[in-house]
Amino acid sequence: MVAWGSRRVGRPVKWTAERQEAFVSDYMGRDLTVSAELALDADGRFLALRTSNLSNVGAHSGSYVPLVKGVGMVTTGYRIPVSHIRARAVLSTTVPTIPTAAPAGLKWFT
Repeated sequence: MVAWGSRRVGRPVKWTAERQEAFVSDYMGRDLTVSAELALDADGRFLALRTSNLSNVGAHSGSYVPLVKGVGMVTTGYRIPVSHIRARAVLSTTVPTIPTAAPAGLKWFT
């Protein structure tokens, strides 16, 4: 609807969800910090990747999906022959960073 509205009025259109809409549609925040090093050859091809992922999973972790997702995203999309990934979860006094219900097909890791 936003794209249609923008074309209709001939200028950019902004849509902002109301609080009630956000409660039923938005994902909870992810608190993931990634440090990465990438080795390239003379032609710019990827040779190796080393990352350290640190995820704040909140006070009551029901799942480590945000951390696992971060690992998966780093290693997909490009051909990387060698990778080393360090993934760590940190419990804190913040709210959990995982939705309370898993989407279809998603496995819980506890």
